[in-house]
This record gives sequence, structure tokens and C-alpha cells, in this order.
Amino acid sequence: MPLVTIHDSERTVHDRNKPPVIFYGKVNAVDRKTAVLNIIKDEGGFFVEKLIVKNVSKVKGKKHILKRINLELKRGEVLGFLGANGAGKTTTLKCILGLCHFEGEIKIAGLDTKKESGRVSRMISGLIEEPCFYPDMTGLENLKINMMYYGIPSKRRMDEIITDLKMTHFINDKVKTYSLGMRQRLGIALALSSEPEIILLDEPMNGLDPDGIKELRELLITLAHKEGKAILVSSHILSEMQMLCDRVVFIRSGEIVGNESVGSNLEERYMEVMKEI
Repeated sequence: MPLVTIHDSERTVHDRNKPPVIFYGKVNAVDRKTAVLNIIKDEGGFFVEKLIVKNVSKVKGKKHILKRINLELKRGEVLGFLGANGAGKTTTLKCILGLCHFEGEIKIAGLDTKKESGRVSRMISGLIEEPCFYPDMTGLENLKINMMYYGIPSKRRMDEIITDLKMTHFINDKVKTYSLGMRQRLGIALALSSEPEIILLDEPMNGLDPDGIKELRELLITLAHKEGKAILVSSHILSEMQMLCDRVVFIRSGEIVGNESVGSNLEERYMEVMKEI
């Protein structure tokens, strides 16, 4: 029988032959119980589905924006979400974040997002479309406000984010003076500052120069593979998604048309999957 160990400062699940899987973040007794219930056993051992989207649909007027969307995101995974403009990527991410109404079911760490919106909001964060800031405040002040809202007073955590995203030289400038790339870095910083277990990023490479794209890729891989974050990224830069993602999901006209590990030529595979049937 597998052994399950739950601690106060971290939640750990392990069996006798496998290294522990860590559930990061502060937890209470209810969360620890939920963590145990959300462990799924397969023949390969234990894994944790941090996000489950099941039969999610959205209709606007007479148009079906999303058509029974199903996808899963696991701990320690970077999942790419690929599709043409208007395919439904951003709408799906908004549904997951609770920003728009939908039919179907979305669960985060086993919690129904419709019934447990307050609890799940602490577990997930995202950068969707154009980030919103206080333009007359500095980037540092925006970051501090966001971290105070989530009850994360750690200056060390804030300094780590600023350093990782190479923001030191402009963090004390007012946001209204920022370039597109600077604003994008600050938006990503805000998404990471709440220490979420699940991170959703919609076109996070927009406005970044080649060095910035490389640095972001390395940071996201570290967050997923070393810190156990579950990360969902949408982007049109297929060469970057090839290097960044463990798995990709293809969406076309509001429907999932592919879900697979990243192969040797993602661009070629994308063109194959996206052809109209």
C-alpha cells in the first residue's frame, strides 16, 4: 500500500519506491484532506492533476465560442495551448480564471471553481491579454500592492521575481513610462508574485526581445520542473513552444483537436492538426 504523508508547511505524497511529490503553499486541515483525495494512482505511481476542465462550453448569442472543451494540467508540467486567432484560447483561460460564465465543470486541486471560487483564487494566477496597472505608480509599488493583497509580505520573494525577470533597472520608474516589453515583464511578475500553484499565461512573449524570451522560457521551466508549478501557456511562437512545453493541446474553432507530447517538429505538426477536416 502507498504511504501518504501530509505536513503543515508542505503536502507530500510518496510511495515506498518513488521520491516525494510536494504540494507547495500554506494549507489548513481541509486543504490537506482535499490533497489526499485528489491523488490519482495509475500503474506508474502517483501524479496530481492540478487543473481539470471538463465539457466546458460557452455560447455568445448564437455563436458557440467553446464546444465541450476537455483538458488536464498536471503538477510540474508546462502545457502549451495552441490555435489560430479566435480559436478560443483566451476565452478558455478566462473561464478557468473565473472571468466569464461557462457551462461545464472546472476543478482546481479538486475544488469546483463555481462553488469554491474564493479558495481556488488563491491557488491560481494568470496574465490575460493586456495587463492592468496603476500607471502613476512605480513597478515596485504595483508589485508590493499585489503581494500585500495576497498576504505575501516577503521582500526576498519580491527581490527574486525582480531579479529573475531582469527588472532591476526600471522597477522604480513609473509604469506609464514603460515600453511594451517592460509592461509585459511586470505583468508576468504580478502573475508570479502571489505564489500560485497554477499559472496561466496568454501570449507572455509579446513585446519581449530575444533575450527576454529566453529568460522567460528558462524561468517557466524552472518553476514547473523544480518547484512543481503547473503552467499553461498560449503562444503563436511555435519555435519557443517547442523548447518550453512538455505537452501541447490544439484548439480549432472552439474545439480541442489534439492533445499530445511535444514532438521533434511542432510547426509541422501544428499545420497538420489545424487543417480543416
